Amino acid sequence: MQKQQQTLCVTGGTGYVAGHLIQQLLMAGHRVHATVRSLSKSPKLAALYELADRYPDQLELFQAELMTAGSFRAAMRGCTTVFHTASPFTMRVANPQRDLVEPAVKGTQNVLQCVNQIESVQRVVLTSSVAAMYSDVVDCQSKPLDESCWNTGASLDHQPYTLSKTLAEQAAWTMAEAQSRWDLVVINPALVVGPAISDQTTSESFDIVKQFGDGRLKTGLPYFGIGLVDVRDVAQAHIKAAMTPSASGRYLCNALDTDLFEIAQALRKSHAQYPLPKRRLPKWLVWLVGPALDPVFTRKVIGKNVGYAFASNTDKIRSQLQMEFRDVHPGIREMFQQLIDKGVFDQ
Repeated sequence: MQKQQQTLCVTGGTGYVAGHLIQQLLMAGHRVHATVRSLSKSPKLAALYELADRYPDQLELFQAELMTAGSFRAAMRGCTTVFHTASPFTMRVANPQRDLVEPAVKGTQNVLQCVNQIESVQRVVLTSSVAAMYSDVVDCQSKPLDESCWNTGASLDHQPYTLSKTLAEQAAWTMAEAQSRWDLVVINPALVVGPAISDQTTSESFDIVKQFGDGRLKTGLPYFGIGLVDVRDVAQAHIKAAMTPSASGRYLCNALDTDLFEIAQALRKSHAQYPLPKRRLPKWLVWLVGPALDPVFTRKVIGKNVGYAFASNTDKIRSQLQMEFRDVHPGIREMFQQLIDKGVFDQ
């Protein structure tokens, strides 16, 4: 993995993390092949076209679809590294197997099958998640979360999103270990916060922050432990994983162990005029009414997450990749302001 200018492939180019990753790669002078689901001009592509204008001859867009075998080959040709960021991130689906697990697993397999066919690729950096490391916050109580941890508690009926991330990462490791030409490095981010490069970006992270400001959670929030990391740091971690020859294995990418209520309190300092949550709700009340307010919060989810502190150990990424994480609170405020500027709270 040389540090000179390279040609690099980023899947899921319109994604939240991918946008910052592409921007940082272009700023460093690299050429980027970014994949998108459609090349038809749309608002979702506007930010990428702006980057292409700002960095002439450095960014090229390719059409590719996760569920279509072979569709990523053209984008990978001539690339030394593939950043696979494309994967569904949503908690609310009608059919978890069809809408989450299959796209995540088969999409990863399709991308890596293309890697197997492109001789120039030396390294794959996969965007996984802390969700592949644990199912529920109760899992972090015996020891802080680290790279040795795997999610063993998720199922199609309980935390299906975390199941999809776990199975997708495991599928990637299986394929990486079956060959010897390219190596795999995995980034496992906590909940990603911070501004997107485009106001068209859709992300579960933005939906969570939106709920803080639109009044849905004004009654209050329970103590629900969570990790947070700024999107710009997540992009930087991917680049360090690609450019550090000795990088290997998984890297837990988390800046702060906190909880949902503390996020709302951080926003209150700068946006007190919005109906942000004002108090912590007791677990018994959340257990009683939570499932009726949001089907995602089943009593099993509440029982295994509410009232437990999130704890992580990020020594590996700090020492091996020399990561220094920024304060997440300014990024949360920028994220909230982006929603305001978009008119989300005026609707």
